[in-house]
Amino acid sequence: MAQKFKNTLRYHRKILGLTLKEVAKVLKHKNVSRLSKWEHGISTPNHGRLRIMN
Repeated sequence: MAQKFKNTLRYHRKILGLTLKEVAKVLKHKNVSRLSKWEHGISTPNHGRLRIMN
């Protein structure tokens, strides 16, 4: 699941031309480094955050 999430996040961000800061703002998430970790597969968001994003 983490691999699929990581690829989906990166794909949508690149397709829309968004920066990590812009994605963080949309998700109401203050930690850009955490988003970067999600995108690189180092960590994954909690279940509630995944539901918001899908």
